[in-house]
Amino acid sequence: MEFPQIIQGGMGIGISSWQLARSVSLKGQIGIVSSTAIELVLIRKLQMGDLGGHLRRAFKAFPDQSVIARLLEKYFIEGGKSDDQLFLPKPMASEKMCWRLKELIIVANFTEVYLAKEGHEGLVGINFLHKIQSPLLPALYGAMLANVDIVAVGAGIPLEIPKIIDGLCRGEEVTFTLHVQGTKNEHLLTFDPQTALSEVFTPTKRPLF
Repeated sequence: MEFPQIIQGGMGIGISSWQLARSVSLKGQIGIVSSTAIELVLIRKLQMGDLGGHLRRAFKAFPDQSVIARLLEKYFIEGGKSDDQLFLPKPMASEKMCWRLKELIIVANFTEVYLAKEGHEGLVGINFLHKIQSPLLPALYGAMLANVDIVAVGAGIPLEIPKIIDGLCRGEEVTFTLHVQGTKNEHLLTFDPQTALSEVFTPTKRPLF
């Protein structure tokens, strides 16, 4: 395989979208989607009617359709919301994440990677910001369920990421150190793929890191 000459940057909040990453990957280079705030982008697109039906097409490939049904019931608006209608917010992230937000993050990252990889064999990666810690574990799991090829992490020193990837590939509970300013106590984020969804779904591919 000829080594790619371009690694497209992963810019957040939908800038490095699946469309851009897919285009780069189709040219034989490495397309990168960004995980940053992608769950917010997803629910707003659903409330705008999912133009083109791309999200709902990807949803059909998600392994747990009960999760998809809940997301569509809560956020999808056929034809899109009216201009004077406010967007529904997403749940707030915290050290102990609620199951609704966990599901949303998993699906959002799965969807972005799935659409970037759809219909071709090119390389697609995902970029995370290490400093945005609370969503990282479910986000990584969602991307791995979509068979992401490469994981990139910036804005920090990602020493724990390789063991987290290995643990998720084995279907094991994983932990990630949460940095809390002003305390010497250890805080850990945990994620268990055995209980994250209604059934156990273990990623079948280990991405490069």
